[in-house]
Amino acid sequence: MKTALPSCDTIVALGNSTAKKNTIFAKSSDRPMTESQPLLFVPAAEHPKGSKLKCTDLTIDQVEKTNAIVGSRPWFTWGVELGVNDHGVAIGNEATFPNISVEVTNGLNGMDLVRLGLERGNTAHEAMHVIIDLLEKYGQGAICFFNAKTTEEYQNMFILADQKEAWKLETVERHWVAKKVKNFDSLSNIYTIESDYDECSDGLEKYAIAHGVHTQGTPFNFAKSFIDFRLPDIGGYPRYKRSQKLLGQNQGKLTVEHFQSILRDHYEGEIIEPRWDPTAVCNVSICMHSVPPLPGASVASACHTAGSGVVELHESKHEELIFTYWGSMCAPCSTFFIPFYNTNYKAPKDLLKGSENYSDDSFWWRVHRMCLDIEENYAKYIGFLHDVRTPMEKDFREKAAINEAKAERLLDMGNKEEAAVLLNHFSDECVTRVRTAVSEITEKIENDLKKHPGEVYRKDYLAQLRKDVAMPL
Repeated sequence: MKTALPSCDTIVALGNSTAKKNTIFAKSSDRPMTESQPLLFVPAAEHPKGSKLKCTDLTIDQVEKTNAIVGSRPWFTWGVELGVNDHGVAIGNEATFPNISVEVTNGLNGMDLVRLGLERGNTAHEAMHVIIDLLEKYGQGAICFFNAKTTEEYQNMFILADQKEAWKLETVERHWVAKKVKNFDSLSNIYTIESDYDECSDGLEKYAIAHGVHTQGTPFNFAKSFIDFRLPDIGGYPRYKRSQKLLGQNQGKLTVEHFQSILRDHYEGEIIEPRWDPTAVCNVSICMHSVPPLPGASVASACHTAGSGVVELHESKHEELIFTYWGSMCAPCSTFFIPFYNTNYKAPKDLLKGSENYSDDSFWWRVHRMCLDIEENYAKYIGFLHDVRTPMEKDFREKAAINEAKAERLLDMGNKEEAAVLLNHFSDECVTRVRTAVSEITEKIENDLKKHPGEVYRKDYLAQLRKDVAMPL
């Protein structure tokens, strides 16, 4: 049963389209308002032969060696919405609903498949075939949202990237098509691969004919055959066109800052931009703010961007510098991106914590509280954030370049431990600065709200949401 408006966005640009000639990958992950999405740091590991692995709903065979990963994980799942591994492979998935009835199984959900691809694949193409093999063996399905009563019918699409290449993988049941990215590309919850795929599953065209979505003897078009033109599923198309436009405008000079800006986009300058501010949602944008649910629906059914990440892949001979993962929690327009590295980082406990209810010891929930404070009067309070974030993120980017160059020199001299300490200390410094900024901005806004109530059209909805998750104010 289709129960939620799918609304994630994944983008990638190869070195022929970026300023530094390196691959950049990013994803904005949209989830229900009451689902926290903390970060996840998993070290490389070896496992006994014949051991088993418990994913979100399904237990499968474990492999003997798994890669280290950094990612963003809905708190109740085993898998991740997006991530990067210690070989410099980045993956993000998208939900989509085809126009045919599909098998509903307790298989592997999209987040499980992303993590499995990261843990087992050493290149983008290899990780793609890890996902394909698991998809064909176990099927896709499982619970997608916390407290969901039934297994979702959603199917999955992926972008997989490494420093040399990137692939798009789109699926329906146990069938799939794959297309190699040439310059830049994106996904936004709708099928995009048409007749120009590079690889596909055996029997795909016959499968389409059997389901009445393709006519034998005519050119086969995967997207046209399986896309569901009924709203809300087609709602991803404007976001897909928007990300394509923004990537194309800066092709050849794309940077991490451009990617962060795209993840923060609300159709600014377009005829469908929000009426008053991004919280006056008329059309779901790449940076998603929740829409109050219809009468009778739970506040928890409303969705927003719960986590984002920009992965900058580096052409480095040192594994510690193979990527910079710029992680963000909640709507990226209203928060900060923090850099992390492939250094076996010992993350502060609050970065890893989260559940369905507010908690002061969860970094994600404290950021979410600040974001909801900003939404009380976005036009006014987003300025409080910008005054702090603009110089801080500029400083992060400048210091990242300096520290990465220092680490490169240390690694060239064989000082691996010293280089890791340097990079980890830099991540700690950024986390501390953001943690302090979030607390100070939250306090400033909440003190102001005591004197000046927020916008009327968001008041009741935000009050009910805070009540539902036991959040102050």
